[in-house]
Amino acid sequence: MTLLVIGATPANIREIKSAASPHGLRVVVGRSSQRPDWVLVATVAQRVEALARYALPAFRVIEYPEIERDARLEEDVLAAGVVGMVEVGAFRPAVSAFGVALTKRLMPWITAWLERVLVEPEPEGVEPAQELAARSHRKDAKLQDSHEAQLRAQRKAMRAAERAAEKAARRAEEQARAKERQA
Repeated sequence: MTLLVIGATPANIREIKSAASPHGLRVVVGRSSQRPDWVLVATVAQRVEALARYALPAFRVIEYPEIERDARLEEDVLAAGVVGMVEVGAFRPAVSAFGVALTKRLMPWITAWLERVLVEPEPEGVEPAQELAARSHRKDAKLQDSHEAQLRAQRKAMRAAERAAEKAARRAEEQARAKERQA
């Protein structure tokens, strides 16, 4: 496991290394190109930067302001912290390699099965183009019948008149409200 220490004085780095090494915790100072298991920082700004840079859970980035001062660190606090880190263990992402491999292999089969189950089959013997042509033919036949066309035109005119009357009523109501507000 790796502990990245940011912002500590050289004397405190030596103390942290002496507390961590017996427990198998490797201490890296400064910045790391690899993701550490734990990060120990001195300031809030360093904590925020470490959280963003290494994408660790918040409990794995610990702010300990005393590491940037020349004062001696308390050995029992430092030892308890190191023991706690070792007990929790190394950082493991939530996704396992086995889960990823299994998903890559099974997803094509699952997708194909879902497509077969969820997609409605076309009715047998009737092509979509044929159905569309039949609908279009029926509509044309209705429009060619003069009586049917006349009835359609009358219904259309009645609906337009109803909409115009509704619109005029709404405008009258809005104007009445506007006059009430002004008064």
